[in-house]
Amino acid sequence: TPKPVVDKLNAALRQALANPELLKIYEKTGVEAFPPEMLTVEASHAFVQGEIERWSATVKKLQIK
Repeated sequence: TPKPVVDKLNAALRQALANPELLKIYEKTGVEAFPPEMLTVEASHAFVQGEIERWSATVKKLQIK
């Protein structure tokens, strides 16, 4: 995905998660929003990469498609 598109999506996400009403809805439904320091493109990428590494052996072992 081109960097300008990623940056635009990231800015929209940060704006949405700064909305107290949205956070109230998340709280009521049990959703945990990422902390602000995780809302950078680099931190999000690192998180996803870590989750891939964390779960890939389980996915392969259980033959999840």
